[in-house]
Amino acid sequence: MTLNKLFLGLFGLAALTLASCSDDDKYEWATVSGPQVFFSDQLATQYEINPEGTSFNVPISRADDSGSVTVNLTSTTANPMYSVPASVTFNAGEKEVNIPISYDPAKIEYGRYDSLTIKIADDAQATSWGTQEFTFTAGVTDWGPWEKWNSTGTATYIYVNFWGGEDPNLPFVYRHNMIKTNLYQFRLSNWGYGVDIIFDYDEDTGYVTCAKQWTGYDHSSYGYVYAEDLNAYRAEKEAAPVESGYGTFDKEQGIITIPLAYVVDAGTFGYDPEYIYIDGYVRADYTLDIAYAGIFTDVAGATYAVAQANAGADVTEISSIVIEADVDPSAVADAIVAGDIEASVSEASSQIYVPIEEGMTGKLQIVSVVIVNGELKSVASTPFEYYGGGVNPWQSRGTGYYTEDFISGLYGADPVTYEVEIEENTDSPGLYRMVSPYGAAFPYNEDGDYDTSAPYNIEVNAEDPEGVFIELQPTGVDWGSGPMSIMSWGARYLGANAFEDVKAAGYLGTLVNGVITLPVFERTASDGSTAYYQGLIYLGDTGYYGCPDAAFKLVLPGASAEARAKARSMAKASTFARHLNSFDKAKHKVTKYVRALVPNK
Repeated sequence: MTLNKLFLGLFGLAALTLASCSDDDKYEWATVSGPQVFFSDQLATQYEINPEGTSFNVPISRADDSGSVTVNLTSTTANPMYSVPASVTFNAGEKEVNIPISYDPAKIEYGRYDSLTIKIADDAQATSWGTQEFTFTAGVTDWGPWEKWNSTGTATYIYVNFWGGEDPNLPFVYRHNMIKTNLYQFRLSNWGYGVDIIFDYDEDTGYVTCAKQWTGYDHSSYGYVYAEDLNAYRAEKEAAPVESGYGTFDKEQGIITIPLAYVVDAGTFGYDPEYIYIDGYVRADYTLDIAYAGIFTDVAGATYAVAQANAGADVTEISSIVIEADVDPSAVADAIVAGDIEASVSEASSQIYVPIEEGMTGKLQIVSVVIVNGELKSVASTPFEYYGGGVNPWQSRGTGYYTEDFISGLYGADPVTYEVEIEENTDSPGLYRMVSPYGAAFPYNEDGDYDTSAPYNIEVNAEDPEGVFIELQPTGVDWGSGPMSIMSWGARYLGANAFEDVKAAGYLGTLVNGVITLPVFERTASDGSTAYYQGLIYLGDTGYYGCPDAAFKLVLPGASAEARAKARSMAKASTFARHLNSFDKAKHKVTKYVRALVPNK
């Protein structure tokens, strides 16, 4: 709008000027003579010279191209390595020629730029209206030229945060800082939505960093999506850097690992490590996956947890330990490497046996690691329950009905009601759990969507029927955008507030006549409409409002006949609807259907 006003103002001024003239006015135009030599006002004001070259050109122009003419030049510069010729010649018909400026490449100083001025010596040869004198800078950046890292010059990018999947054969080059010899830059082309991304690598610290850059993507709800390393994002929030916020470069394997945050105005889409695998490297396979396979007791009475192991071809031994289920496997792995925890060591095989210490019962996990020359290469864990011959406090109460709106709602699918097995904890009456509700029973899952290595049960705490909540728990489901976890909205406040205060504030659910429901909350969506939520669903570390259809319900086996009959009819209706119109999750991306981004955990 400012430009339009300015243009109209100038146009009005021109009209007034024209109106002031009359037919009687006479104007004597000046006579133009000579070659009328000048420097274009479109010339670059900085020239990057080639460290392997000996000269570069500066164009000079003339208005009259009839005949040939030699133009004398004067020049000044603070750097004697540059030499400007004393004259330049236009041949007949030439309106532009180059002034060759020579230099000695042996005298180049990286990062230095010098000012040069070239002037048309004879005023009679210059124009009265053009530029007779041209000043510019010339030099070499402290970054060397972009080069291929290896013979292929390509790499594969593995996405885990905003996008999921991989992009192979991306052009990959690097350049070296000629002054600070420990600094490098990596450039990956056609990344994200077809743009280039640049990473900085400090060989002294081993850190790979990424300044904030546009991904090339403009989200329909959140606007421009940017990418930056975790510490760059933390700096925006005035938070201190953390060791895990930097990336690393494994020069032996050709692997760049960096926690990349995908940033929009509303927050960030995760910052788990993403990977660049540079082509042309031979890499050892130290991968490891394990799945709980049962309990074994030997003839001496020692008890072992058994894990089915799938180890990479280069894994020769696996260190394992049984520990409580709520301990972070990464912390356990670090302690094993440091020697603070003694783990059992076994040869890599399809099954590994891990001793269970006497007295360990309840919810446990096997943590297994691959360590090579004192360096941690892989971590894997699998949960299980063991009661050491005692009574399992989880007792089945029969079949209930679950109306699911967390995953369904996130992906824009209809809420669905289906049967689930319900167990109750006899040590804590009112503490229920749905047995693997997102496994085979969940209608929207397909083969490969659910992690079958462990039973992902969902506990629902109704010990106080007027204060029901669901703590953050993994579902075992991953549709390609990260493993999904769910929690009720009120549970997020329980850690920092007294239970009774959270209940009085209306954040917790209720158990009435055998039916568990959660309160419904309202918010204003990005389009201005009223939206609803009852909980949170996480894809990795990125949280979204859960249950947007406000449909969550759990009908327990002991519910009234009327409630169970209604739930059965809903389950049948859901099955009928799925037969009529099956849900294709491949066409329902979370970035399209997500209701809103919420703060991270």
